[in-house]
Amino acid sequence: MPEYLQEFKVALREEIEAAKKNLASTAVLLSQGKLIAPIGSSFHYEFQTQRQLRVPPDTPGELRLDSGQNVNVIIVESTETEVTLDVPVNFGRIVPNAKLITNLTMLLEKLISRIEEKGETPHPAAERILGLVAPSGSPVDFQRFNRQLNVEQSDAVASVLGRDTTFIWGPPGTGKTQTIGEIGAQLYTRNKTLLIVSHTNTAVDEALLRIADALKGKFEEGDVLRLGEPVRSDLAAQPSLILKRVAEKRARELEEKKKRTEDAKDRALKELQAVHRKVDIAQWLAEMATELDAFKSRFDSIEEKRGKLDALERYQKESAKDVSGLVELRTRALRAQESVKELLRLKRECDSLKATLPELRKAEGESAAQLREADGMCQSAAECEPLRNRLRALPQLEVATGRASTMRLTANEALAAYQQKMKELDSSSQLLEKTLAVGSIKRMWLKLPKPEEQEQEMSGLRNEVNKLAEVVADCERRAAASEQMLNEIHELIKSLERYSSIPDLPASQHYRSECQSYLEIQKENVEKCEATVNGFSSKMASIEAEVAGFMSENGGLPDEVVTSVDLQMRRHEASKEELERLRSQVRREEGALKQDLDHLVKVLVEWKLCSGSGNTVFGQMSSITRARTEAQREVGSKDYDALVTERNRLSAQVAQFIEEIKAIEESLKTIEAELLAKVKVLATTLTRAYMRNGIQERRFDTVLLDEASMAPIPALWASATVADRAVVAVGDFKQLPPIVQSDEPVALRWLGRDIFEASGVQGAYERKEFQHHFVALKEQHRMHPDISAIVNALIYDGLLRNGGSVSEKGADASIMQWHAGIADDVRRVTLLDSGSLDAWNTTADRSRFNLLSAMVCLELLKLWLRADRPSASTADKKRVLIISPYRPHAKIIDLLVREEGLEAEIAVNTAHSFQGNEADAVLLDLVVDEPHFSANLMTPAASEDISRLLNVAITRARRKLVILADLNWLQSKGGGAFVGGKLLPWMNKRYGVTNAMEAMASCGERKQVAFGREFATRILEEINTANECVILFSPLLDAAVVQFLAPSLRAFVAKGARAFVVTQTVGEQRREGSSHEKGETLLREVGVVVVHKIKMRDKLCLIDDRIVWASTFPVLCKPSPQGFAIRRESVKFSTEVRDLYCTEQMIGAYQPDHLCPVCRREMVAAEAREGHPYYWRCIEQGCYTRDLTTPAPVNGMITMRCESSPVFGYWGEVPHWLCSCGQRPGHRTKVHANHLRLPKMRALIPQRSWRKVCSEIGFDADSVVQGSLEL
Repeated sequence: MPEYLQEFKVALREEIEAAKKNLASTAVLLSQGKLIAPIGSSFHYEFQTQRQLRVPPDTPGELRLDSGQNVNVIIVESTETEVTLDVPVNFGRIVPNAKLITNLTMLLEKLISRIEEKGETPHPAAERILGLVAPSGSPVDFQRFNRQLNVEQSDAVASVLGRDTTFIWGPPGTGKTQTIGEIGAQLYTRNKTLLIVSHTNTAVDEALLRIADALKGKFEEGDVLRLGEPVRSDLAAQPSLILKRVAEKRARELEEKKKRTEDAKDRALKELQAVHRKVDIAQWLAEMATELDAFKSRFDSIEEKRGKLDALERYQKESAKDVSGLVELRTRALRAQESVKELLRLKRECDSLKATLPELRKAEGESAAQLREADGMCQSAAECEPLRNRLRALPQLEVATGRASTMRLTANEALAAYQQKMKELDSSSQLLEKTLAVGSIKRMWLKLPKPEEQEQEMSGLRNEVNKLAEVVADCERRAAASEQMLNEIHELIKSLERYSSIPDLPASQHYRSECQSYLEIQKENVEKCEATVNGFSSKMASIEAEVAGFMSENGGLPDEVVTSVDLQMRRHEASKEELERLRSQVRREEGALKQDLDHLVKVLVEWKLCSGSGNTVFGQMSSITRARTEAQREVGSKDYDALVTERNRLSAQVAQFIEEIKAIEESLKTIEAELLAKVKVLATTLTRAYMRNGIQERRFDTVLLDEASMAPIPALWASATVADRAVVAVGDFKQLPPIVQSDEPVALRWLGRDIFEASGVQGAYERKEFQHHFVALKEQHRMHPDISAIVNALIYDGLLRNGGSVSEKGADASIMQWHAGIADDVRRVTLLDSGSLDAWNTTADRSRFNLLSAMVCLELLKLWLRADRPSASTADKKRVLIISPYRPHAKIIDLLVREEGLEAEIAVNTAHSFQGNEADAVLLDLVVDEPHFSANLMTPAASEDISRLLNVAITRARRKLVILADLNWLQSKGGGAFVGGKLLPWMNKRYGVTNAMEAMASCGERKQVAFGREFATRILEEINTANECVILFSPLLDAAVVQFLAPSLRAFVAKGARAFVVTQTVGEQRREGSSHEKGETLLREVGVVVVHKIKMRDKLCLIDDRIVWASTFPVLCKPSPQGFAIRRESVKFSTEVRDLYCTEQMIGAYQPDHLCPVCRREMVAAEAREGHPYYWRCIEQGCYTRDLTTPAPVNGMITMRCESSPVFGYWGEVPHWLCSCGQRPGHRTKVHANHLRLPKMRALIPQRSWRKVCSEIGFDADSVVQGSLEL
């Protein structure tokens, strides 16, 4: 087996596991079933589904009715909110409720077995469609049946006729089905067989009708057939095209025999039911004595508990009178305790101060002595200050000494130089005398200088001697002065020696100033200490008198009084907890008894032994007693064994008839098999193509895979294996891909990708590589040019061109019949900005809805409808499609549409459900709004999937498109995603924006819409006429508006009704804090229960179980003049809204003492991101949370289903709380981190297991003391 087939099997098994986890193979609750039409020998019923069915068309299932009847059915079509079933029995026009059992895993297992059967044999056509083998062949010219084919459609047909592989890309409105019709007709005239498979029944019907129309009836009966029941009425009206009808026609004798046998079976079955009823009644009579005794025992036990409950309630009422006095006494005792503590503290401090006082006085004396010493110091400093100033003015001793030494040395050096020059002068003088004494010749002989020269030299020496004499005199003066200064310094130093310990005058004065200041501080400290001691003494005397008075009045110490009061309060609280526990137990036991009695009474009513009972247990038991009398009368003296024998005989007879019918049906199948083996053009669903042996066992010249881009690849491969020559894939890889539940890589590769991507065709096109076997249909004939421009620019990169028909005058003929003012409406695309509505998102079952947006959609849509429009039937194509990305939102709009009686004209669903459909107008509601910003519409990573989704939604519209969206929210929070970053900016630039608030102004005359201040008056009227319950959701409170409604609310509560206001916490308010707090106070004063919900945006009113108001402004605030609210009066709609908002869980759980079980602070509702619209959490962030499905702890312990206390243990490898009763293994729940915030629950976990459990559930083991009852 090739590797890719091995991967197919792995992917399918991964999908099976995901389907099991996602409940794809279990019971789905159905409601509002209605007969659409009889189709041959079967009947098509349409039901509303509780959740989406994730199964393909032609999936088998079992329908289980409330009456107990079960029948095998086939799923014809399923959307996110509806399912159409092919049912073999006519149950009448209406089927209120039923269950549908499906098994997707069976289909996937069958597909795996097909792969295993065929995997060892080569299948060239199937490999070519996967891109594993290169296509071959060339286009073939043909004579067209349809003269209106355009160039691309003709190219597609020519390629199919001549090539062994063709991919046809068919964007919306480009005539894909028309092309398939021509292909089928051409192949038929060439005597080639064709198998057409598609993912949906609608596409199968359309393809076959196109082929039949192209052939214009020029074919033999049995040559062109539809396998499976059609969904289109025009195909159902042509039985010669339906394989089952042709088979029935050829087997009429067998059918007549089958009918006779079925009639006989029905008669025997009727008899059997009557006898079976009597057997059941007789058996019940034999067992009922014991059953009644058990019921009575349970009833007596409940009554006994009621007696205890009454006693506890009386005790509570009596003790409640003393509680306020006890609280006041405890407050006084606590104050007295604090006084005693204060007295002891004062005494300690007073004693301490008294002990300190002698030291302070001693310090004061020492400071006075220091001041006197400072005075003497200052006087001495003043005396020596002139000497110090003179000494400071002179150089330092070392400097003066050095200077005197230097000067003396310099003087000595100058004197020595002078003396040396004098010697030189004397020598020169002597030489002059000698030279003068001789003549010139002797002078020359003696080498003596000339006299004139010698005189000149002596003159120079005399000048130098004179200069040196002056230098010597100057140096002597300087040396003498230095020596005199040095002597003065020595004398000053000697004079100041006796003042060496005295600082200079500024320092002495500073020291005296410090001593003066310190003395003053010491005096002040002594005075303060003495004053404080006196004050403490006075205060202690006062406190002692106060405590003595308290003890005299209350006969004990404050500690004793507090202990006594706490004991009484604990008794009161314990009785209160016991009261709540007992009350809850009585409710549960009574509910369980009533449920068991209801079940029995329901059976007795079905047996027609009684007509029902009242709402009380006593009434039910009375009905059962009457039924026993009637049963005894009916059975009378008939023998039980004889009745059983008769029942067995009739059962055997019915079984025999059933076997005969099966034999006839097998014969009919043989006829069907013969037709299947000889048919030339066969159209069926993808599921039947790989499930039906008759298809998989024969060969076809060509296999055409319609809607291939949304089909799982392994199923396409299985269908392609029966092709001998050619295989054709038709689809649009820019629309929705196949749906896959698994997120495993192999499943995503082969089940999450479409065939265009997997084969490489899409990639080659995007790389602009030419492919002979790939044909793109480019001319669209569906959408108005303004509508097609959106997807052409943002999705198809300019590929599409508009056919002439979309701009012709006649193109509006259909919409003009019903749309008011469409002829004058030049805008065929409207971008409606809901930002001004201040709408809000609410979480619902892992999805979301927008209540105000849904109600606005309907009001705006009603403006479109002409009063004189032609009537429409459910069989006609819808005039308007309302599309939403979210199932709960679509469901709530669909309910509104049905209640208006517009379901024949308007269809509401998600884009997935509308692929392949079209309508004159489309209203696309994007839903997403505050406070949610984590939606896929706003996530860049999901842009490709969202662009495909919105491509489908937008291209369903022929002549008009309206998109409702909060532009600012989507663009500011999702600017990087397709919607906020591309779609809305492009549409805004091209078509502009219309304000939804302004558009709603046209609804001002409708009584269900209230504008501005009119709303407060209308709500006042609603409260005055309400009977049971009023719930107001208002994020903000205006004290003035609350004051206006207060009298009516007070009167409403006074008559025993319930009133609730859901609002933000006071801490969330900024500017409105004071008014909000006053509003809350006033509401509580008139008896309204205030429920806090964090980060809420909801603005609605629920009146009794019949009226819903949704508003653009907080309902308990003053509205703006443009603000409005929409009213809806309907029990069904109100019930749906209450269920979506889980109001019963909210108001049922919320009581004035609805406190956190950990810290005893307020429990508030908080906006949830998935699952339910909110969850419960402590107002202290991070303390404690629980979702709506988790019961509140009782007495600090989580609640087990059977009321037994929990014990800790392991279930498998996971820590659990197990039921201590030991008899109910199903009573267990996983240990959650929040449980460990409850001291009593922590104490159940053994010390040795503590850290292991904390690690396994992600709880900080060190955040609490294990086993302790304190955090």
